[in-house]
Amino acid sequence: MSDRLKTLVVGSGWGRNHAIAYQSHPDAELMGICGRTASDRNTGLAHELQVPLLLGLEEAINRTQPDIVSIATKEPGHEAATRLSLAAGCHVYCEKMLADSVAAAERMVAVAKRTGKQLMTGYNYRFSPSALKLKQLVQQGALGDIAFGTALTFGYCLHHTLDLLCCLLGDVEEVYCVLNTSPADNTSVPYEVYQEFAYSASKCRSIHLKFRCGAIGTLISSDYMRVGHPAVRVDIVGSKARCNMTDIAGPVTTYRENREADLFLPSLILDRFDLPSTTQAAVTAFVDAIRDGRPVPVSGEEGLNRLIVERALMQSVKSNQPVRLSGREGGIPELRRLP
Repeated sequence: MSDRLKTLVVGSGWGRNHAIAYQSHPDAELMGICGRTASDRNTGLAHELQVPLLLGLEEAINRTQPDIVSIATKEPGHEAATRLSLAAGCHVYCEKMLADSVAAAERMVAVAKRTGKQLMTGYNYRFSPSALKLKQLVQQGALGDIAFGTALTFGYCLHHTLDLLCCLLGDVEEVYCVLNTSPADNTSVPYEVYQEFAYSASKCRSIHLKFRCGAIGTLISSDYMRVGHPAVRVDIVGSKARCNMTDIAGPVTTYRENREADLFLPSLILDRFDLPSTTQAAVTAFVDAIRDGRPVPVSGEEGLNRLIVERALMQSVKSNQPVRLSGREGGIPELRRLP
């Protein structure tokens, strides 16, 4: 009998990258692809990977008895699928955003705590070799005391880039957001619209962040940036050095005194916009954590935290004032508008 972790993937679009990661992991076994219908895409992926296509999540869980369920559907379906999977005794990897509202994400995190199962949020940009290098430099103190971080990204990447800044600089204490409210045109990117969150609210966003560590941050996001452009640029400045990452999997340059610089090239990823590889790396890290009995790299609480920050950004837009996030139990912030 195999002692590998049995896995089930819900969704065959981006879920393809989840499935490939599970099939490639020596300690995981892909039991099937789950979908609502026998669509060409669902049947095609199941045939490609030579696993069953299972219709309906409850039936799929009953048939395969998985240890892990990966949810790679659109946000409105995340809560129901996550709660069902956790209640069935499965660990869950859920794509970002964790849910389509803060309330839904809170319920998901509560079920994970109640069942004792792990819930991971799929912020895969963290797992690019470039982002991992940047994180290493910050953690090792190579940059000194961090003064500020700044990022430029296009619209689809706003969630991920906000998460990257939080991953590097820690908890957010205060936010302020300004939107370009001019009418949409054919340069804008079509989005699913979630009223609480900033990325679907405008074609250009300027976000200002104050972190509990004392650092400040800025994030500019615009739909006028195209997929062919550099998708994410991050600069971190500290008392000893400055470091920049030129794309999701782009070069990382560290500048020190006397104009000295170190260059890191992510040679294992050929495409600077190689998102499938970052997703597969994130899923692999998730399996490793479950196998070893360790906390998952990006918890459900962190996914909830990011949504609370995004909701605060929208409150800032509506009030045209900064909004402070005061800590509460579990490290998840609650909103408090500044006087």
